[in-house]
Amino acid sequence: MSPNGQLQLFSSSALSVPVSGKQIACNPVIDLTATVGDGNTIYVWRGSNQLVSKHTERNQKVDAIRWKEDGQFLAAGWSDGVVRLIGLESNKAVHHIRVAGHGGKPSKIEFIAWARNETGKQSRARKHNELPDLPWRDLMPDEKKHVLDLPHELTFLEIETALPKISPLPLSGGIGDDMFVFSTAASLEFVFRPYQPEDSDNNLLRYLKQAQSHMVRHVFPPVKEWLVDSLAERGHKRWDKAVVSGLQNLRSLVHENFLSALERCGIVLSRLLGLARFHGSRENIGFTAAQIEKLLDMVAALTLVSYKILLAVMDELDHFTCFSSWLRMEIDKLASSLAAAEELTEKEATMDNVKVLTYIQRYLMGSPLAVYLGDVTAEVREKDWRVVDKSDGTSLLELVDQQLKCQERGEPYYKALPQVDQLVDHLTSKSAIVFKEIAEAEKRSVRFNEAVEISTGEKIWRHDIHLCSRSSAAESGVLTFVATLTEGDKNKIFIVRTAIPVANGVSGTTSSSACSLVLPNGASVVDIKFLDDESLLVLSQLKDEQSPALVRIGYQSPNLTYTAYEVGERPQAIDIGGPEVPCVPLFFDAVGFVPIQMEVQQASKTRGELPARVCLLGRDRTAYKTYALPDQFEAGSGTSVSPMVRKSWQQQGEEEDVVMENSQ
Repeated sequence: MSPNGQLQLFSSSALSVPVSGKQIACNPVIDLTATVGDGNTIYVWRGSNQLVSKHTERNQKVDAIRWKEDGQFLAAGWSDGVVRLIGLESNKAVHHIRVAGHGGKPSKIEFIAWARNETGKQSRARKHNELPDLPWRDLMPDEKKHVLDLPHELTFLEIETALPKISPLPLSGGIGDDMFVFSTAASLEFVFRPYQPEDSDNNLLRYLKQAQSHMVRHVFPPVKEWLVDSLAERGHKRWDKAVVSGLQNLRSLVHENFLSALERCGIVLSRLLGLARFHGSRENIGFTAAQIEKLLDMVAALTLVSYKILLAVMDELDHFTCFSSWLRMEIDKLASSLAAAEELTEKEATMDNVKVLTYIQRYLMGSPLAVYLGDVTAEVREKDWRVVDKSDGTSLLELVDQQLKCQERGEPYYKALPQVDQLVDHLTSKSAIVFKEIAEAEKRSVRFNEAVEISTGEKIWRHDIHLCSRSSAAESGVLTFVATLTEGDKNKIFIVRTAIPVANGVSGTTSSSACSLVLPNGASVVDIKFLDDESLLVLSQLKDEQSPALVRIGYQSPNLTYTAYEVGERPQAIDIGGPEVPCVPLFFDAVGFVPIQMEVQQASKTRGELPARVCLLGRDRTAYKTYALPDQFEAGSGTSVSPMVRKSWQQQGEEEDVVMENSQ
């Protein structure tokens, strides 16, 4: 920032698609901006006005958008009550969160915010920092001078290099939205992100379901045509291509996709098993070692069936190759001359007739793969799985192995147990139970206080919410601030502070207080945003459209008085710039640019140095400017607004704000 209080321009863009409504969000760590245009299409722009991606949902309206703090996800709330997470590297929705309203109907999404629970890491770090400087700690390397914590090490153990690579699935043959999610390498890298394999467990189950669907859903029309029409040379070529390509694709799906996903499941579950054994029954973590062992048993059973399928596919492919060569030779022999037929007869001596006869007997009328990929009736399925429930501790792996041996000997067996779809559904249902118990355990550790109604007796026009990451020295607990502007009084800012006391890790009853701030002499507020735990930025518009101003208010200043909050009432307004409200005015060097909306982001070092910045949308909804905020945003010794700003506010007086009326 220049010495005269002018903000430096960081970037400027002229969007080719005007912004619709108030839907705009700038990325916290990358110079990207998400907007909503006509037709309810979400656009992601670079700072150079280059379109990165766009996303739309048919017959749905965008209600709210918000970037995650790490800049990797864009959460979009739609009119059907679903929050869709859009990846930074893909324009497809990778996750859906349905927000249910009263009676199960979709709930209207007004506001989206991201939050992350860091209690566990902070508590461990605090314990490590409080350890005395013991002599034996000097014997350890500098980076390991803390007590080794097994669950901590297991939780943050880097296992990404040990996970097998997962290949994209073909686009055809899939089911549902997941058929697009797993179809490209970019989307796979986005779904299965490193360093968080426990979060990918459900994604692995989705991937397994898609891989299993590809094994059984693809139908080859040439096979049906050969069964109905005459074979001939042309029909043989088509038959050979269909069978060979089908078996090769199935082999690739099992070897490259299905088995790799099962290996990932095994690694993730083994990690959870270690945590469960360490904690035992002393702590309620939501799952037990016995539950994880059962899931590992299901994964082992699926692995066994997968290898059986792989062997069967390779064996059938080998036998069909011999059978196809023999069949082509017979077709050529009957269709050729006598001399050519004699040459083909000599070639017949090189044929492996044993494999030809084996294929005719074992594979021609029905494939052995039906044991794993066929269909069973609901009655048979329920009957067979009741046997599993009454197995008295016998592992599923042993049961499946026994049934496969009975099938190979030609004895009766439970047909539902070796079926891949049945095993995947069984694993999915049991995993869902574990996930639900983990969620319930986390829910039991959270105490939900009563909701605080924000009401001033008028319709709210603008609002912003900020949850302080740490409490101040004078308060013990967590503070939440809500700043609002009403439609009838756009120069008054109403702030509600809600304090949640915390004692010994348990939260107490909330208490709310409020204050009301006013710009002197009717200067209008365009927008308000919280920057951090100390600063509230107010975008104000003076009478002269060439002079927009940005005012920083220390909303947690000890001089600012908060009184008890009563629903529907406001405390007496305090002038901004007076002795009770410290503020810092900043100005823009933007002639002819009239901002109507503001977004703010803190400084970031995730992908290079990015300063704290304020992003402004112009009145034409296409001009978009970003200004860098100063590194030290302090009020200094003076707590009053500068005389120049107060004079500008006084010049405006009680006149109507023309700019705001035009922007509406």
